[in-house]
Amino acid sequence: MKAPIAIVGSGGFVGTWLVRELRRRGVDAIWPASPAEAIDIRDERAIARLIARAPSVIVNLAAIASPIEAEKQPALTDAVNHRAAVRLAEMVTASGQCRLIHVGSAVTYGDSFKSFARVPETAPLQPHGIYAHSKARADMAIGSLAASPAVSLRLRPFWHAGPGQHEQYVVAAFARQVALIMRRLQDPVIRVGNLDVARDFLDVRDVARLYADLATAADPGWGEVLNIASGHSVTIRFLLEGLIARAGRSIDIQVDPGRLRPNDVANAVGDNTLLLSRVAWRPLIGINQMLDDVLDDWLQRIGE
Repeated sequence: MKAPIAIVGSGGFVGTWLVRELRRRGVDAIWPASPAEAIDIRDERAIARLIARAPSVIVNLAAIASPIEAEKQPALTDAVNHRAAVRLAEMVTASGQCRLIHVGSAVTYGDSFKSFARVPETAPLQPHGIYAHSKARADMAIGSLAASPAVSLRLRPFWHAGPGQHEQYVVAAFARQVALIMRRLQDPVIRVGNLDVARDFLDVRDVARLYADLATAADPGWGEVLNIASGHSVTIRFLLEGLIARAGRSIDIQVDPGRLRPNDVANAVGDNTLLLSRVAWRPLIGINQMLDDVLDDWLQRIGE
């Protein structure tokens, strides 16, 4: 029997798409095989049992992923995003039985975005906020474990969106409101923060395809850190106006001063040179297709 690919956090937004992508490729050795088998990353006994199954690789997608929720639950966020993630890496390293793909976050770069047109993996981590700090602490600690032996690959994904995402995230939040307006369930007004900041966005399905490539590769770059990025950015205004254009009706955009963040990074773009030197992957789903699909997804969720 083939060694399974284990996904901790398989029930989340990205995890769901990764499982679909692996199954689309005919990979039948995926753990968990059902939601009932999912484990809490903080449960060391469960992690030990998982490692004892000798998976070829463990992909850690488990996280308190919403910065909003992280601010509300700082202790839980540190426990899941930092301490449990590091403990998982320690146990994988000690076992010598498998390898780890740790999915961090590009928000850990923080103020470094202000110093680089396209931030490289070598840029210092200068995070802001509880979520970013928890991810940065895990990233750095796992990096020190990876030095010898090289058993982990650290990923720093930039922003991504797509069908199925929770409304706490910007593209999903806008799409949900536009869908409600189209169904005449909300007044044609959307209140916003700073729409002129720009972010490096990928479609979640391209991200899942890349993670599947890395999880099934013989050597995706063990011991390294890779930016998961497109290499260019779009403004939040472009995303919102694209969704509104698809609505086919007039929608008023109102700036809410309470949503403005004075120290927000103006432009955050990732240097993906190292990534593209390691894999043959390229993004296939453009921003316009992503907006079409996210809006269609919300229209279906809301119903007629």
